[in-house]
Amino acid sequence: LASPPFVDPHTHLDKAFFQPTQNISGTLNEAFEIMRQNTALFHQDDDLAKRANAALELEFSKGTLAVRTHIDIDTVSGAGGIEQMLRVKEAWKDRVEVQIVAFPQEGLAGKPQILKSMRSAMEMGADALGGIPCIENCEQDMREHIDRVFELAGEYDKDIDMHIDETDDPNACNLEMLATQTIAAGWTGR
Repeated sequence: LASPPFVDPHTHLDKAFFQPTQNISGTLNEAFEIMRQNTALFHQDDDLAKRANAALELEFSKGTLAVRTHIDIDTVSGAGGIEQMLRVKEAWKDRVEVQIVAFPQEGLAGKPQILKSMRSAMEMGADALGGIPCIENCEQDMREHIDRVFELAGEYDKDIDMHIDETDDPNACNLEMLATQTIAAGWTGR
């Protein structure tokens, strides 16, 4: 039997098999807070590589030959997770195609340190730019978040893979902001 391989278009290999505490409320906001409190732990060199390799081994064993992973860019480890994930990607290059998305989990608006780390991630060889505008505090900051991602995408000629309307707020609507900017930037299909 021959069939096309599976593709995992969205994972977070830096967080694979990592659960420091239980999410009591079951909300996304609590999940974000739990991860924020443990950022320094899930980007430790050996641990990240072990967990990412274990996840890729499972993916590969089930027929997945392409994986896109979002790797956090944050104020604690900067682009350190990208550097580690690039080594994992290299180790898997003959078995699984891994695409790395630089992901500003803590936001971008008013955070020049994270913007600088996003640039570092691009220079190191990240494949795409991520975003999560709903992590920002207000609509203006959400627009700034999207704008910064598009500026970097243009500067480095990279595709964009954003988490849109990922929030517990049922009234959130970043999709229109993203669509408007995508058309204005000529980034349709990217």
